[in-house]
Amino acid sequence: MYELIVNMIQRSVHLKEYAVKEVAEKLESKEAIITDLQQQTQQLKIEVVTKTEGIQTFEEQAKELEEKLLANQTMLENNQALISEYKDKNDTLSGLVTKYQGYAEENEALKKSFEMEKTKWIKQASVEKSAFEEKYWSYHRRNKRYLSNYACFGWISNK
Repeated sequence: MYELIVNMIQRSVHLKEYAVKEVAEKLESKEAIITDLQQQTQQLKIEVVTKTEGIQTFEEQAKELEEKLLANQTMLENNQALISEYKDKNDTLSGLVTKYQGYAEENEALKKSFEMEKTKWIKQASVEKSAFEEKYWSYHRRNKRYLSNYACFGWISNK
């Protein structure tokens, strides 16, 4: 019986040592897991901070790009309005140029017509002048004869 009690005590000590060893191993494992999880948590916190900063940077860039987009859209609208305005003005000027080209052609035709009329009138005036001069000299010669005839009679003094 004594052996039985010694055996039981040894077995009890052995079970206790085994249980203590098992608890110690589990405790070490638990502490290793906790340390590993703390490291992972720390890395995740660093990643969260980094990603948060990246998100803030992207948000700032997105805001700047939206502002640029809005400015570009406004500038595009202004440019489209100017293009439309200049197109209207260009169309108006093209119409005026076409109209004035017609006037220029008409003006040239009128100049030619005027020159022809002027030449015709000058020729006619020249012919009439020649005829008038001829009549004048004819009358003058005839009147001179009459005057000299009257002068012979003393009615008119011949000067």
